[in-house]
Amino acid sequence: MDIPVNKFVRFDQYCKTCKYCDLAESEDPCNECLTEPVNLYSHKPVNWKQGNRKELTNESRNETSR
Repeated sequence: MDIPVNKFVRFDQYCKTCKYCDLAESEDPCNECLTEPVNLYSHKPVNWKQGNRKELTNESRNETSR
């Protein structure tokens, strides 16, 4: 029998890459995500969808500064 595992949502990692990242925290779907700080088996926010923004890695930062 599996025991349910609740995980804290990692807003610090997911919000900046979400397609809704430019919305205010009080607007849907952001508001809904923020009211659910814990998920079953996942660190991902409930309404997170991959956006077009990509975080620059240290390697790509070094290449652009050359």
